[in-house]
Amino acid sequence: MGYPEDAGTITPLVDGTDYMEDDNVNTVVTELEATKTLMGIPGAAQSHLATILDMLADNYTGGRCYGVDGTTDEVYVGAFSGIISNAAGSIRKPRRITTVTTLTASDLDTGAMAVGAYYIYATADTAASTPVFKFSASATTPTGYTYYKRIGWFYNETASVLDVTKLQVSSFTGGGNINQVFFQTGAVATGTTLMVRDDTIPQITEGDEYMTLAITPTSATNKLKIDVVLAITNAATTPSFVAGLFQDATTNAIAAQHGGGVDANTPVVISFTHFMTAGTTSATTFKVRAGCTASGTTTVNGTAGGRLYGGVMASSITITEEAA
Repeated sequence: MGYPEDAGTITPLVDGTDYMEDDNVNTVVTELEATKTLMGIPGAAQSHLATILDMLADNYTGGRCYGVDGTTDEVYVGAFSGIISNAAGSIRKPRRITTVTTLTASDLDTGAMAVGAYYIYATADTAASTPVFKFSASATTPTGYTYYKRIGWFYNETASVLDVTKLQVSSFTGGGNINQVFFQTGAVATGTTLMVRDDTIPQITEGDEYMTLAITPTSATNKLKIDVVLAITNAATTPSFVAGLFQDATTNAIAAQHGGGVDANTPVVISFTHFMTAGTTSATTFKVRAGCTASGTTTVNGTAGGRLYGGVMASSITITEEAA
């Protein structure tokens, strides 16, 4: 039972004997000082208040961006609630919507669809209490809008039309993670190109390519965390494997890992994480190549060229952009 039903033992203070440290006394003056620190001096210019509003404006709930890759490609934005401001941050407008919004090519702010990265914005130029979602090739300002907040992005694969894959549509998340994309597949893939196990950097001509994933960093100074998981087998006796991570057309691998030493056609999982500075705000593609060090057919997500576990054994690559 808690207070007030069970107040416990209370020992009265003795005047002249017991005392409290001055720093611990919660006086009216202390409370006023705390208020001035948070909100600014009453009657004066509220310079501190702008910082508080900026903090609130930087946070919002919902706004999950995702896509559908089908006969008609579409991008969706989930329920959203937040503050949308002008570029100067001097005017802030609360906006809220509880339904999912569908974006099509007609929601491009200006021009025609091209191959490349597009950024999704919540805008508040209309008088309605709900936001209007648009997308733009600009990573900073959508054309024709004064009040906006960037909430996500996608990569368009074909000119003149909206052509996305659901694995290349992402939200800008809160906290330290700004952006995340992933690719996961349980499909069987095979190859026979060898990779060399020695003290040289793996080359883009070695092994076979099994996974690719693009990301468009929001800042060149941010960090990228790249996680790779690869389920692999080979028909060779006690096979050894090498997996390399490559960026765009760069010849040298930026990361590599080794695994194996098991019986022929026995699955091995190679996993590793690579950290790097983004170095760009343009779309950049990461590729996973792998191969055996001995002759034989290499199988990913299966064994001996066939599938294992009904397709639920999967390989993946995940790229997370983190604030610098």
